[in-house]
Order: sequence, then C-alpha cells, then structure tokens
Amino acid sequence: MSRATTSFDFVKYHGAGNDFICIDDRDLAFKPFETQAQIAKLCRRHLGVGADGLILLRNSSDGQLHMVYYNSDGAPSSFCGNGSRCFIHFAHRLGLLKMNAPLEFSAADGHHVGRMKTSDLVEVSMHVSADLKRLSETDDFVDTGSPHFIRWTEVLPKGEITILARAVRYSEAFAKTGVNVNFVAVQANGSLDIRTYERGVEDETLACGTGITAAAVSFAERREMHGELDIPVQALGGDLRVKFTRNVAGELANVTLIGPAKAVFQATIEIPNPGQSAN
Repeated sequence: MSRATTSFDFVKYHGAGNDFICIDDRDLAFKPFETQAQIAKLCRRHLGVGADGLILLRNSSDGQLHMVYYNSDGAPSSFCGNGSRCFIHFAHRLGLLKMNAPLEFSAADGHHVGRMKTSDLVEVSMHVSADLKRLSETDDFVDTGSPHFIRWTEVLPKGEITILARAVRYSEAFAKTGVNVNFVAVQANGSLDIRTYERGVEDETLACGTGITAAAVSFAERREMHGELDIPVQALGGDLRVKFTRNVAGELANVTLIGPAKAVFQATIEIPNPGQSAN
C-alpha cells in the first residue's frame, strides 16, 4: 500500500526579516510537489509554514549548485537577493561550503558568487541592468535581477504602504509583469532608509535584497558618485550594505549585497502525495 504523504525536511531562514523555506532538493524528490498551489500553501502564514518565499537547493547541469526560488504566491520568481544569501548559508549548513570560501551558483538571472563572511553575515554578487531609467524628479526604475521602482522621499511613509505601492504596481506601466515598489529616504549620515512592497508577496516585506541594491544604485546615479562605494541601507528587518565600483561614465562593477542570514528552525512537514487530499 502506497503512503498518502511524503515528508520533507526544511530549514526556515530569514535574511534581515525576509523569510524563506529552504529545502535540500538535490535528489529532486520535491519535483512532483512543485506546483503553485502546493508552494503557496506552504508559504501561507497561519495555515502553512509561513514565508515570503520557498527556495530549493539543487544541482545544475554544470555541477554547480542552482537556486530555484518561488514567491509566496507559489509562482516562479526572478532573482531574490536576501533569499540567495539564505541559500548560501543553507549550503554552508549542509557542509557544501566552507567559511570564507567562494560559492558559485546559478539562479533565475544567471551566475552568482557568494561567501560566508562570518557565521551570520553573508555576501552575494548582484546583477544590475545597464538601463537605469529616470522616470521623474522623484522616481527611478532599475532591474537588479528583479524589476524595481524607486521613489525618493524626504521621510519614509508612516503606517501602511500597500495602497501607495499598489497604485504603482498595478498601474498601466507595470500591471502586466509587475514591479517591486520601494520608498527610500536619505539620512543625514548618507545611509538610506527603505520600505519595500514586493510583487508575488503582494505586501510589504521586512527587507528586499534586490530592492536595497536598486536603491543604492539609484542613489549613486542621482548623486553622481564614483569610485569604490559602500552604501549602508536600513530596512525594517535589519541593516545591509551594498558595495560596488562606479566609474565617471556611470558604469558599475563588482556589485555585492552584504547582510545577515539566520537559520530560525529546522522541521519536517508531511505533504499529501499527488492525487491524495489532506484530511
């Protein structure tokens, strides 16, 4: 008699409050369960594990590791900066990566390199598109592996940002493919404060790595900064840094996101096998 369920071990992670379910799927055992409905159910708060997204650690065809990422709505997503840092920490936890050694891996937007700097501080290389767009006096658009709308404000909005963010996310310009919406303010010391609404989660998250990177790049562009840059960014869930080189022509190199990643707990979940229904 076949079993009605299959059990999966997972580790719940967060990167500056951006939380993820991480599963070691090098044996591809999760493949039959890789549906939008099932992933959304796992990520659903209160009734599931609860997370901003799900990460599968797999092998790629070239022998490197591959990160598969799904948003909490269960749909495949583009690159996730904080998720990738949790992926790197997870690889270290599994014994696949030594401290301070480089980890080359692939993701939805291509090749990346990560590193465990300390037991809870992780860096990852980021991709930034060359076509940063100035939309208005206050608004920019930049793709950092995921598309981001940046709105510069004197101070961050208070209270809920969902109404403000959804007016942009579902506007005619972005409704078809969606966009992440960031509100960013500059502190007196030159660091940035940020709040982000993420598509696919369809709500504010405590941090967004690609959004933080986009804000730092937009900041450097607007201030015409160049040289070796190190920009601190404060999200609701923690402090991160974005390091990169920008020359006088505005060309970027060596873009790196650095911030915390923490394993919160490890557990096992039973999932109904395809064709079975939960009791």
